[in-house]
Amino acid sequence: MLQLQNYNLTVVYKPGPEMYISDTLSRAAHNEQVPNKHEHLQHAVSTVDSSETVFSFIDQALHLNVTDASLRKIVNETKADDALYELAKIVLSGWPERKEDVSLLVREYWPFRDELNIQNGVLFRGQCVFIPKALRAEMLTRIHATHIGGEACYRQAKETLFWPNMRGEIKDYVAHCSACNEYAHKQQKETMMSHEIPVRPWQIVSMDLYAYGGREFLS
Repeated sequence: MLQLQNYNLTVVYKPGPEMYISDTLSRAAHNEQVPNKHEHLQHAVSTVDSSETVFSFIDQALHLNVTDASLRKIVNETKADDALYELAKIVLSGWPERKEDVSLLVREYWPFRDELNIQNGVLFRGQCVFIPKALRAEMLTRIHATHIGGEACYRQAKETLFWPNMRGEIKDYVAHCSACNEYAHKQQKETMMSHEIPVRPWQIVSMDLYAYGGREFLS
């Protein structure tokens, strides 16, 4: 509200169906020199620039469940990986207009090129760290450390990590886990015991009994 004190506002209600385009205040101000006579506009541009400066220093790694040592390994292996090194250069310089102009090393990343970014030498797809090939075997071991199922491992991993065909590699790794295979028969679910299929209406009637807050209910 302090930023609005420089303005003399006239508020007019406009119904949603009549707002065909975005209003002016929802647009970011242009970064351009403003004459001194437009003091209020200059103040607005300066405020937007300050906000952009703050956001430019956000470190994505701070919001990940990845240690500093692991990040350093990822940075080093990313530089050593020919495909990811080429991918990092394209992400920084900009993608070509056509898929055919992209190097064969990184052409498989074309479908999600708009989701890729790089910060401090670490490649990201969205909020997930892009894992180099040399570290994927180690990551698979860590992902399956608790010996849960393939889908459960993937659900946990996809919140932080990414590499092409990660889901398939995780499921394949879990399927070949000797410990999981040895004890798999002990984790079988009990076979469902179904009633006979009724042949007339109201032949079988049932109800559920439960209690909550000291009161009993029927359903």
